[in-house]
Amino acid sequence: MTTITFEQLPQAVQILTAEIQKLRKELQDKLHPQQQSEQYFTLEELCLYLPQKPAKATIYAKVHGKKIPYKKRGKKLYFLKSEIDFWLNQNK
Repeated sequence: MTTITFEQLPQAVQILTAEIQKLRKELQDKLHPQQQSEQYFTLEELCLYLPQKPAKATIYAKVHGKKIPYKKRGKKLYFLKSEIDFWLNQNK
């Protein structure tokens, strides 16, 4: 067992807090895996997520041609991560 001095206490608490947050996230991901798949991307996030890193205009063209799964709320486009992953696997 390591002895922690009074001067090291703030750093030790910070390390413990970070570890607890990491464990909490891992546990939550294991208990609720469906929440991960319900992640939505904005147009910008989708461009960064896709392997080819396409331009926005390319995504707009795919949306217009109904070649990519998307949701539209008002004037904004959203892309469900699980649908995009499925679409990517189909198009390989």
